[in-house]
Amino acid sequence: MRKRLRLQEGWTTLFLVWGMLIISAMALHRADLINGLHIIPTISTFALLAGLLLAKSRFSSSTAHLMSVIFGLFVVFYMIGLSLPESMPWRERVFDLVDRQLVWLVQVFDGSTSRDRLIFVIQTSAIYWLLGYTAAWYTFRVPRVWRVVVPNGLVLLSVVYYYNGPQPLSLYLVAYLVLSLLYISRTHLVLQEIEWRRTAVAYERSIWFSFLRAGLIVGLLGLIIAWSMPTMAASVTVGEALDGTRGPWREFQDNWTRMFSALRSYGTETSDPYLDTLVLGGPRTVGSALVMDVQVNQQLPYVYWQAVAYDTYNNGLWSVSDKETKLRFPDDGNILVPPTQDRTLVKQTVTNFLGNSSTLYGAPEIVAADKQMFVDELVNERGESLVTAVRTRYVLRSGDQYEISSLMSQADAESLRNATENYPQWVTDRYLQMPDSISDE
Repeated sequence: MRKRLRLQEGWTTLFLVWGMLIISAMALHRADLINGLHIIPTISTFALLAGLLLAKSRFSSSTAHLMSVIFGLFVVFYMIGLSLPESMPWRERVFDLVDRQLVWLVQVFDGSTSRDRLIFVIQTSAIYWLLGYTAAWYTFRVPRVWRVVVPNGLVLLSVVYYYNGPQPLSLYLVAYLVLSLLYISRTHLVLQEIEWRRTAVAYERSIWFSFLRAGLIVGLLGLIIAWSMPTMAASVTVGEALDGTRGPWREFQDNWTRMFSALRSYGTETSDPYLDTLVLGGPRTVGSALVMDVQVNQQLPYVYWQAVAYDTYNNGLWSVSDKETKLRFPDDGNILVPPTQDRTLVKQTVTNFLGNSSTLYGAPEIVAADKQMFVDELVNERGESLVTAVRTRYVLRSGDQYEISSLMSQADAESLRNATENYPQWVTDRYLQMPDSISDE
């Protein structure tokens, strides 16, 4: 029995592989991109154990892979199915999950936006099942060290690199690198031990402990040196090389956010000059730095681009009154705004030149954009939106483009003179209110 429980590669190898999987899965869970990712560590563990059993079995490779797919589908559907209403029979839960996936595929190809939370959970669970199974397979059946370290590391690196939230996910990456170095050292020693036993070379059985200790010391020293080196962003050559990839990358990011729009977003610091308040007074300092480039396909009667519409003045300070923020998607259609006369729909293509910007600029009155955006608005009694500002959900980099649609005023002086002064109540309350501190003069 003791011989049957013995693992040729060593139980420490299994523990190291499991540790790498769990670190990656826990980092994704802590990122809190969406509800439901707490099942990823459990699925990774089941995948590793299933991979270990199949790798040590006498099944052929094709049979083992097929069994892994069947068992993986069962585990993924069961774990995610638990989040569906208990009143649903399991047969309906399975059909519901399959239907969600089919609907998502249709939305991907027709260019619409998917807002299904479970889609990301389903696909991430499948990915981590594959990572767990292949990690076991390439450790205990067909030793391929880098096929274990690299795929799981790339998933972890992508989570850490593009996460801008409050959690210190870089610590997970450090832990993963340490375990990876230990895993590489351990698997190399395992191959050496097999060769030593084959050639009847005597060696100390406890050498693995000294080997891991030396690997840990070397790995920590390497990480300390790497941590103290300048980042790639500080290199002009690397920066110029990455500039050519920003266009395709931004296109990929736009498609990604369209396919998984239910994910939470964590903003970074922005360089937007306009906030929720603006001090009145003092000279305007206009620099020569390029802010944006705007292209329109028609002649405009005037040039005026809006960032924020302030509606309250008090003690020398302009501010925005009570507002609520809603997330809107490009396929939501135009924002429902109060009806106005003498306005025409104008589309503008804006190229941003600010380093980190979230404000979407456009001619008043902005009603749509081709980006997912947060709309600061106040809704009147008829359900119409009084828009204060629109901000993109994901920070714009220099060179990024977006398209804005605006209902732009075409009113001339004569039509303005003949307009009625019988304003709706929401207009007088919002735009004609005056504080007591303002004199008649």
